[in-house]
Amino acid sequence: MQPILITCYVSPDLDGYASAIAYAEFLNQQGLVAIPGVIDSAHDEVQYVLKRFNLTPAESIKNDDSFDSVILVDASDINGLEGKINPEKVIEIIDHRQINEADKFTKAKVQIELVGAAATLIAEKYMLANIKISPRAAILLYSAIISNTLNFKGGVTTDRDRRAALWLKD
Repeated sequence: MQPILITCYVSPDLDGYASAIAYAEFLNQQGLVAIPGVIDSAHDEVQYVLKRFNLTPAESIKNDDSFDSVILVDASDINGLEGKINPEKVIEIIDHRQINEADKFTKAKVQIELVGAAATLIAEKYMLANIKISPRAAILLYSAIISNTLNFKGGVTTDRDRRAALWLKD
């Protein structure tokens, strides 16, 4: 079985990075073969969290050439992919932006919900399926929610973000 690439936009922030790692883990626990991949270097905040918690980084990739299927997390804009992801390979999109280009990914199942972080949507998948999350994924998702919501003080913050963060913290 060809693995599915789980990625976000090029040079991701913490939300995209965390969501890719955690969603790949979630899908693998469901019997799929998913690999998180990061195109170009991640933001400094990602490097800080990885170092602070001694976490293994995701695989670095150049493009989607080695994959038949791609799932985008925290990304739904073709420009953010810089030509490194073929929109025809994208089978799913999980994002939290009101303004998006999800319609340009014609084969993708789309989940776009207005919450503070894509990490919230990934955490909710674990919660709904009652699947145990690894400490690595929990730390990354929690950190991403805190970052994206500006420690729950940002205007994008929702009760869903707070609930997901509490669940991840436990």
